[in-house]
Amino acid sequence: MKNYRINAVMAGALYFLGTAFGITSAIVGGKVLSSIVSIKPLSGLDLLNLVASNSSQLTGGAFFILLMGISLVMMTVFLYPIFRKDSEELAMGMLLFRGALEGSWYTITMLNLLLMVALGNEYIGTGANSAALQS
Repeated sequence: MKNYRINAVMAGALYFLGTAFGITSAIVGGKVLSSIVSIKPLSGLDLLNLVASNSSQLTGGAFFILLMGISLVMMTVFLYPIFRKDSEELAMGMLLFRGALEGSWYTITMLNLLLMVALGNEYIGTGANSAALQS
């Protein structure tokens, strides 16, 4: 029973940390990160130029998105033994779908942000009117 209590406390702490990291990523990433991940993207602006000028903010936001993903995946690892005592199949489903798929989603999001920062920096480095980056 004591191990279940420790697992429940750790899962709650990791859930809280994941939420805090998500909010921090939006704050650190600023309006550019918020517009990229929201339904209302910035329009009428040169997005790659904006990304390049805010690359340190986006890199920090990507770091906090990675931390959010790690904490929320680890939360499911700590919840697995608690849920397993009721149903092994449902516990494994939670671990696979909530843990693996959500962790993959956050990792892909973080990598896409870092690739966008690299592309924005390349865009600025080669010149905004470069034919190589037009397509």
